[in-house]
Amino acid sequence: MEPGDIAVVTETLNNAFGEQEPDAAWPNALLSAARNAVDDNSSDYVDLLVRELEGSLLEELERQPVEVLFRQIAYHSVAYMALTRCGMNASHYIGREDLSGIGNFNTLPALSQLGAAISDIAEMMLREIESTIRVQRRVERQTSQARDVRTVARETALTQNEAKRLPERTDEHGSDLHPSRGLSAARPDTDRGSSTDRQVWMLRKNYLKTEKKGTYASLLLSGELHQHLTEIDRSARTQLEQTMNELLRLHPAPDKASDPLGWTGYMNSLKQQVEETILTELIYN
Repeated sequence: MEPGDIAVVTETLNNAFGEQEPDAAWPNALLSAARNAVDDNSSDYVDLLVRELEGSLLEELERQPVEVLFRQIAYHSVAYMALTRCGMNASHYIGREDLSGIGNFNTLPALSQLGAAISDIAEMMLREIESTIRVQRRVERQTSQARDVRTVARETALTQNEAKRLPERTDEHGSDLHPSRGLSAARPDTDRGSSTDRQVWMLRKNYLKTEKKGTYASLLLSGELHQHLTEIDRSARTQLEQTMNELLRLHPAPDKASDPLGWTGYMNSLKQQVEETILTELIYN
């Protein structure tokens, strides 16, 4: 976490776990999200927990007081983990007394179930935060690269012969990448059976078969391989289109009418950088 990430992470937590208090300042927004995450997911975990209370100090309690105690402990524990992972001193917000109820789960089965539940809920929050920051870093990196590309594109023009060898684009922004790379922008109405549209699919499938053999075998045997490849294909195309649109919004290409060679060089260089990111972070990961 960096200071510049707070606003977008807060928005992500609002969307994932419910709106916070109006104008809630960080880290209060994080604490509120932790409480909402626990409240939204506690029922199923308590159902599992009450089966593991034999021999513990909670054995004779009804379900309701067990759930109240679980929510209190889980909230403070999840919040403590999230605060720590986001670079804050959690002890400034959560004290020893807030976690003292853990002592009631005094058998290994009860404590293990409690720990598993807290870990799962904390992971839900942390993955939302991690995903958001990863996107932030990617946009920052590609924005920086786009500035460099724009500078080069304005300083160096393509020769006429080089321009003739470049594939023609049918849209203004040129959302498709080089056909040889096998990635094209998301198009809902495109015939999914065409060879071009299946290249993303095949890149991922071949990577799993050669580099992730265990994962490939598991997906194949479970019947989930087709769904996995479809999701990767859809995600790659969506990421390509969204990232290109965002970078072009922040750093527009040279005017196509007055500087066609500069526009072509800029767009091709920009798309190549975005494509490499998709290959590294999505297809070959």
